[in-house]
Amino acid sequence: SILISLFLLMKTQHSKLLMSTTPVYTLIGIQSFRFLPEIFLDLSYRQGLAPVQMTYHGRNFEVIVASLAAIIFLLNKRIPISPTKLGIFFSVVGLGFLINIITIAILSTPTPVRIFMNEPANIFVTQAPYIWLPAVLVSIAFWGHFLLIGKLYYNKST
Repeated sequence: SILISLFLLMKTQHSKLLMSTTPVYTLIGIQSFRFLPEIFLDLSYRQGLAPVQMTYHGRNFEVIVASLAAIIFLLNKRIPISPTKLGIFFSVVGLGFLINIITIAILSTPTPVRIFMNEPANIFVTQAPYIWLPAVLVSIAFWGHFLLIGKLYYNKST
């Protein structure tokens, strides 16, 4: 249902305006916000709330995406790759790692599909304030990628 909501959000005038007026490098740079959830996950792990595989100590590589976004944004004029190719590369990497952590989170929940049996199970994200992680921050990351892909696909101008 979140992906359906994001798809509908992409059809709004606000999303279209963002795609048409925001440079590729800025749409990539915005994804550096993903440092914050990683710090949040690390702190949750240290408090015994989050399983290790959901952090950069385990199988979560989102910190790479956040670092890459910051580097691309800061060095944009010095990168000898076209903004379009850079946007495609970043989208593939960023969405890949986002899908990776979502999969890990699902496989860490106490359900019949659970594969990661270490404790604690992934239940902390069902309670406030941790619910913001999957409900808002993951959605913002997806929306950012959709805006970037939309810009690359529809506008063809960077």
